[in-house]
Amino acid sequence: MASKVKKSYTFDADVIAGVDEFAEDNASAFVNSAVRRDIERRRMERLLDELAQETGPVSDEAHAWAKERMSEAAVARRAAGSE
Repeated sequence: MASKVKKSYTFDADVIAGVDEFAEDNASAFVNSAVRRDIERRRMERLLDELAQETGPVSDEAHAWAKERMSEAAVARRAAGSE
């Protein structure tokens, strides 16, 4: 298990309402998971940008293939209960 650090952040009221609506009994875990997914997405975008600079843009066909694989992976994660 990763170590925990207690921090304080300010959120818009509607964001907190959404957390309260969907977080069930553990708002910290819900927010942690959402932020982790956003960080992973941003790191992937940065990596893809770096690769595009080195190798050129991704073809439409390759992009469609990757998008389909990512959708399949998201469905599998939800089915496994990790999202």
